[in-house]
Amino acid sequence: MPGHDGAKHGALRPARLGPLQAFGRRQARRRKNFPQPVTTALVQRDLPVTMSDGVVLPADHWAPAGASSGHTVLVRNPYGRDMAEVWACMFAEAGHHVVVQDCRGTGEAGGDWNPFFNERADGSDTVAWLRGQPWYGGRFITFGPSYLGLTQWSVAEDRPTDLVGMVVVISARNFREAVVYPGEGFAFETALTWNIALDAQTKGTLGRLAALVRSPLRLRAATALPPADAIRAAVGHDVDSYRDWLVHNEPGDRFWEPIDFARDPAGLPPVVMTAGWHDLFLLDQVADHRALQEAGVSAQLFIGPWRHTDAGSADAAVLAALRMLAPAGEIRATDGVHLLTTGDEQTVELAGWPGAEAPGGIMHLTAAGALARTPDSASGSPTLTYDPTDPTPAAGGRSLNPITAGPKSQKARESRGDVLLFTAAALAQDLTVIGDPVVRLTISGTAASYDLFVRLCDVDAGGKSTSVTEGYRRFVDRVGDHEVELALAPTGHVFRAGHQIRLQVSGGAHPLHLRNPGNADPLHDFITLVPNELSIRLGGGRTAWLSLPVHAISGRAVS
Repeated sequence: MPGHDGAKHGALRPARLGPLQAFGRRQARRRKNFPQPVTTALVQRDLPVTMSDGVVLPADHWAPAGASSGHTVLVRNPYGRDMAEVWACMFAEAGHHVVVQDCRGTGEAGGDWNPFFNERADGSDTVAWLRGQPWYGGRFITFGPSYLGLTQWSVAEDRPTDLVGMVVVISARNFREAVVYPGEGFAFETALTWNIALDAQTKGTLGRLAALVRSPLRLRAATALPPADAIRAAVGHDVDSYRDWLVHNEPGDRFWEPIDFARDPAGLPPVVMTAGWHDLFLLDQVADHRALQEAGVSAQLFIGPWRHTDAGSADAAVLAALRMLAPAGEIRATDGVHLLTTGDEQTVELAGWPGAEAPGGIMHLTAAGALARTPDSASGSPTLTYDPTDPTPAAGGRSLNPITAGPKSQKARESRGDVLLFTAAALAQDLTVIGDPVVRLTISGTAASYDLFVRLCDVDAGGKSTSVTEGYRRFVDRVGDHEVELALAPTGHVFRAGHQIRLQVSGGAHPLHLRNPGNADPLHDFITLVPNELSIRLGGGRTAWLSLPVHAISGRAVS
């Protein structure tokens, strides 16, 4: 069996958190209804956990000073074990054992770092080690956000019988679609931001702080040609995994198959997920929840007004995990979707995500730049020129970059000639939209490949336009007039009375999505940039509408 006897590496000692971790614990405890500790936390650090190939991945064991619940929480993490200390301490104070482990090639772990691809085997070896520990009670759950969610799905792939629950925070089963190629365009800003953050992990606390002020490097990297060279501008050296992602860009490339976890979710334990309206995983997390429910898995989804790095999603997940672990015997998630709307905070409870099945409010795009309840009889073809040498900026969106992500003012973006605007009349009463807005357009371009980026905005009574949600897709081999349908990311938003609904149509969002070069050059090494004209066909029976899933009027949530 992989592993060593942890008792040889020091006894459990009272846990002492550093100043930042202690502050984080105090902040989390201030949450409404957050349970108080039932015991004190102990910790045993640097336990060597040996994998089947001999590589050692160290772990910290946190334990309650009092009686144990019999449950263990497993956290596998590439960002340094100190990142998880707040959660580990709180779980131990609630009576549970916790194991926090460095992933291969990160922190103090041996081996080479190869993102995504080692986690299934290493997770399986870690579970085998766990079963050999004298304090292990025979039941464990997994916990963690982002990449730590991927390590959970990889452990669950083999369906260990003692895995009794999962708490997946801002993460998804399939990282190719969620992180690397959303909408089949390369998530450029997220890739650069993540590699800058990972590079900073090797430089200690000062290096991590320095990473927060490296935005100029991101900007320089974002304009690099060819795109494969951008990583050197961002971190000062090549990164093999980044280049692999660019080379393996085609849908169906078998390179990604080993990390497509839980394609059939049947037989999984109960799953609790927390997601953010402004997080890059939102689309896929909603889809994961739907797939789990359809497979008969107990599944609960919380969505709040969070970006990827906001503490609120993790705090909500800790609370959900403590509730999951509290009862004796069988663990279950409380099925359904629990969300907090943006625009006007409302708590809404739904049996499942409504998606396209929600009642829709159709708004037609007109040649005069309006969103109207009835189709326009006047014909028109508003046109924009997408110039990759001066790419349309993103101005917000679901990015890993905490500085640029989230709802942003659209003033500068909407003043550009490469963004078409369609605006509805001011609302007479509040309008709550919950679900997946859909845009259908009749469109043509001068190049056979183009990007379509559409954004739904809330314009207040003073004329300030703020992003709500957006949709993006790269289209290939589309010639002449043709209809496209694009689902925007899920939203739960209240448009207040007196506000206006606005739709933007553009040919990109830089550097959120890698700019389309306007030619057929390979993704990783294009250097030629060709402008592309996109025309929207309006009126005369042509399709051009926005469908909004309307779930409440005048602030009354429908469950």
